[in-house]
Amino acid sequence: MSLKQDSLHIYTNDKKVNDAYLWTAFFNEKSNPYLIELLEKWNIKTLFLSVNPTMDLEKLKSFQTLAAEKDIKIDFLIGENSYAEETDGFIHLEKVMLMGKNLGFKGIHLDIEPHTFDDYVENVELYSKIQMKLFNNAKKWCDKNGMDLSASVPMYLPIKVAKTLGRNNITTHIMAYGNSSLDYKLDQTQAMRKVLNSNSRWAFEINDFSDYQSLKETETKLIEKEITEFTYHDLSQLDALQK
Repeated sequence: MSLKQDSLHIYTNDKKVNDAYLWTAFFNEKSNPYLIELLEKWNIKTLFLSVNPTMDLEKLKSFQTLAAEKDIKIDFLIGENSYAEETDGFIHLEKVMLMGKNLGFKGIHLDIEPHTFDDYVENVELYSKIQMKLFNNAKKWCDKNGMDLSASVPMYLPIKVAKTLGRNNITTHIMAYGNSSLDYKLDQTQAMRKVLNSNSRWAFEINDFSDYQSLKETETKLIEKEITEFTYHDLSQLDALQK
């Protein structure tokens, strides 16, 4: 059976392994058994969980235990763009990564987006250098502390930054969000996916889809292109989508 045929076979048998993002508000709102059931329904095997000061830490500890029993990995999601505003941003990032380790997480997921800055286009070279430094330092820190590292990036990430992710074997989730055509997204990400090779994942914004059928059709088209690893933004949106 070819890779393409095998991928389609896996899809039709609903055995795909997916990743997803989860923010504190939805985590606090739903019970742990409800969240675990939702993760199993969508076959989520890695969850990127954001923690803010309102997080119920006792609930978190119980959730981590339940997830481990189901072989679901919970990584610490860091979504703070300010670390990319200055060249010594890793000093501040490191403190937060240590907090994630102390909370019992086994991996770190970075969602640091300098492309949202007003002056990004004019200073793309500077921000690219800062990003590469952050990724290099974060990888060294994670290796030293026995933690996995992954990252979310936009479709138009500079190739030099993608090469840094590739060299460091950092699993990269390409945020293919918005209403652009799938062909456009494939063209836009082709060079980056080639650099990242097997270390790339295709991330969906669930609200881009009107229903489950449209999501499934898009996934099937991607599988035909041998893109088989998917990430969902986010768990609350999956909850609202009837499968």
